[in-house]
Amino acid sequence: MRFRQTDTSLSVTNITGASATTAISLDGATFISAVAKIAVNTPIAGTFTAASGTDILTATAHGFQTGLVVRLTTTGGLPAGLATATDYFVIFLSANTYALAATRALALAGTRIDFTTNGTGTQTATPTALAGASVRFFVSNDGITYVARDPVFNITASGNILLEYNLPGFKWCYLDCLATSGMFNAVFDVIVKSNRNA
Repeated sequence: MRFRQTDTSLSVTNITGASATTAISLDGATFISAVAKIAVNTPIAGTFTAASGTDILTATAHGFQTGLVVRLTTTGGLPAGLATATDYFVIFLSANTYALAATRALALAGTRIDFTTNGTGTQTATPTALAGASVRFFVSNDGITYVARDPVFNITASGNILLEYNLPGFKWCYLDCLATSGMFNAVFDVIVKSNRNA
């Protein structure tokens, strides 16, 4: 028996909900570790103009991604159909345009909220801060049905975290990333170790 090690680099960017890395083959692996380089990149607040005929909001270089949670404020009146103190979920359309959905699932489906006026005053969309962010391993024997494995590694700020897991008998795994609000990037330097013959 000889020691074998496989190194892989994986990344997941602009995480605003649930995202995952590609699956990693574990073929006989006994241990996996990953250094996660986390970069919180929640965009800053920005003003927008609304077009009620298309339900599109325009904001130059907004930086928002689909699923990002935002709240709206105004110095006048918001477009009819939108409200302050309410979580909305972004639907990315282009670097300068986006729409809003009532839930993350509707944002992922591209289902826009209909508003019937353009509003008055200065309109601002403010992303909520990073919350409910975490990373964890999911493992599988068949590459189809995956099971979550503890521990869950919580993310509160940019930095590095070390994830380690003993893998007796599993053939596949992936790293699952989650954020209930805010946005982050994750780059994983993964090491899979095995005592099988090379």
